[in-house]
Amino acid sequence: MWVEQYGILFMDTKNKSNNKYTDLVRNIGEILIPLVIYYITYLLSYIVLTILVIEIMQLDRYIFGHETTVRAILGDISMLIGILPLLSNLKRELDGRQKQDIHAGNTTDLKNIKVIRDIPLYKSALITITLAITSSVAINILFIWLHLTESSETYNRVAEHQYGVSLVTGLILYGIISPLAEEVVFRGIIYNRIRRNYSITAAVFLSASLFGLYHGNIVQGTYGFLMGILIAYTYERYGRFFHAYLFHAAANTAVYIITSNEAISDLIITPHICLIFILISAFLLWRMKKMKLIK
Repeated sequence: MWVEQYGILFMDTKNKSNNKYTDLVRNIGEILIPLVIYYITYLLSYIVLTILVIEIMQLDRYIFGHETTVRAILGDISMLIGILPLLSNLKRELDGRQKQDIHAGNTTDLKNIKVIRDIPLYKSALITITLAITSSVAINILFIWLHLTESSETYNRVAEHQYGVSLVTGLILYGIISPLAEEVVFRGIIYNRIRRNYSITAAVFLSASLFGLYHGNIVQGTYGFLMGILIAYTYERYGRFFHAYLFHAAANTAVYIITSNEAISDLIITPHICLIFILISAFLLWRMKKMKLIK
């Protein structure tokens, strides 16, 4: 009798353990597979587009001297192609988040879930843009003071390519297109999946960690991790995917304009501006924390 009972108990415990392991593997797969799909699609698209432009269309003689610009444009087109297989996943995650909030009791009206924050859109957008600019510039100033940007050869190569295009081209590529593709993957899908399966805190830090690792070097990785936390926090407080994209776009645009112009860079990258921007960022984060979440 006792042996049989303990046998049954032992088997139940083992089954529960196996179920937990299976759930963990499934959750990890759900989180990482979209990133893998995006990256593989991006790489294949970039290779195909490069072959198409240089080998098939034979435009290499026309783009001579503009290789950096052409590669940057092909790269961002490939990013847009990379998110195409994920758009259905994005819609599913955004819809699922609405239903999850309703189930949690945050609101009872599906139509009102998009405006549950007790603040007009133009005000939340202004706060998001301001926080994005002040925090991103302050972090970049700190990185420059700590000589982190000088210590990474990989970062310097990436920066050389990014700033090798015209200002207008750079603003379109890095201020509009790149943020859209990356936000679809890292906040729209990955963040919401971690949030659904675990917790908001886990979602913020894990999605930020993956976002940092995605950049491939210590400087951009650290910067991406810090900005990933702020983007996810802003997304969580306002509840709109639009704010995550707006934050990313504003931060990239501000940093690109400042660091691509020596006169503006000398004016902005100072201890006083850094301190002021840190204080503004801290104040805005405090206001967002105190903000009433549910309308």
